[in-house]
Amino acid sequence: MKKKQEKALLRKASAMIEASNTGLTLLQKKSYNFLLREARSQLFKDSKLDRFKVPASKILEFYEIDKKNIQHVANELKKLEKIIIEYNLLGKDPNLGWGAFPLLSGYDYKDGVITFQLPFQIKDQLVNSNRFAIIDLVHEKFFKNKYTLSLYEFLVDYMNAPQIPEIDLETYKQMVGAENKTYTVHNFIKYAVDLPVKEINSLDIIPFTAKYKLIKGRRNKIEAIKFSIDFKEWYLKKFDDSIANISQEAKELTTLLDEEYHNSITATLIQGLLDKYGFDKVKEAIEKTAGEEGFLPVRIEQYLKEKYPSNKLLDTSL
Repeated sequence: MKKKQEKALLRKASAMIEASNTGLTLLQKKSYNFLLREARSQLFKDSKLDRFKVPASKILEFYEIDKKNIQHVANELKKLEKIIIEYNLLGKDPNLGWGAFPLLSGYDYKDGVITFQLPFQIKDQLVNSNRFAIIDLVHEKFFKNKYTLSLYEFLVDYMNAPQIPEIDLETYKQMVGAENKTYTVHNFIKYAVDLPVKEINSLDIIPFTAKYKLIKGRRNKIEAIKFSIDFKEWYLKKFDDSIANISQEAKELTTLLDEEYHNSITATLIQGLLDKYGFDKVKEAIEKTAGEEGFLPVRIEQYLKEKYPSNKLLDTSL
């Protein structure tokens, strides 16, 4: 059995994964994800919360950054008030239109504590989105390339989908944050596609390996990229306790789903629903949503929210 791994899971809306990242550094991307995770956890304790607080030292400790850089991290996060992003670039969430907004709507740093506010679009997606991926920030700790982080989240977002959609070259540039780079096409593929794929594949902790195919059009011009992933053998092992802490009830409920969902990430989602709604209600939701299209755990959660809206919301760290 693999050694049990540390986890720091962020439930991130697909619309935010498929967002422009132009102007963002690797440090900003990593630290912002940490802020989102903190904000979501605090919202579960107080859904009306408008300002969130986190000691800057927590970010440094998690990402193993030298404490002497605490002011630098704080300054880099402040810049997010002025960085405008576009979200839902691939239209994965049909309930959303097109939107643009800053990553932070307010920011203050005093006595080692970061106080921040989120635009209403991000705050809403953080809690209410039915289309999301479970991002493990521990995996992202190891990335040394900012393009790798964006590609990794995109691939995780489609882990349980029948296939990963083809993405045109210009949209991919936006998504990884290379839109304003003056790369030749050859160098763009090298630095923003090939090297990130190699970095993902070099890390044993990530549950899949990635590969890609360049789609060419007229005059042999590269127009799009088609990614695919292959799950590693240790990940395919059902409910491996080295990946996630899952109760016997969650395992039992997960086996009621199609075999493609018999993995630890799905079981972790079921565990969160089990903690909130209880065994009988989750089992009912699984039976009622059987055969529906789309990512079934989301359909199950949606069913439970609609039928049992009075259930108290608990923090499942997702």
